[in-house]
Amino acid sequence: MSDQDQTIAATFNTEILNRVNSPATHIEIFYQGKEMSFGKDDLPIKLGRDDSSCDLVVDSELASRVHCLIDVKDNQIGLEDKSRNGTFLRIGRNDSFVVKQKFYPLIGQGNIKLGEQIVSDDNDSIFFRMITKKVDE
Repeated sequence: MSDQDQTIAATFNTEILNRVNSPATHIEIFYQGKEMSFGKDDLPIKLGRDDSSCDLVVDSELASRVHCLIDVKDNQIGLEDKSRNGTFLRIGRNDSFVVKQKFYPLIGQGNIKLGEQIVSDDNDSIFFRMITKKVDE
């Protein structure tokens, strides 16, 4: 491999690693036919059953009035549970797990469910996707 080829390969690899390792700048949320997109400057947003104070209202007896927040900590978008029942997350195709009274950074895409376990083909969960947009977008 020539020096020029190695330089091109190194530059390409660096660009790919920066994209993979750079924290997301936006979160897209899909819930019951609604699509929302929030940048870091739009956060925090509240999720819960109280339609007077939440940005995303979930009709569930297991959801708290303000169940959780999508917020930014240490330059990373994540979920902060504020509930008694916990917030269940599934990242990608992994098993779901509960986040309770703490902040959890979000990556990739997955599902959020307020107060109850996520089951496969769950139409009542919140789908999220993390997006990294260029500054000029």
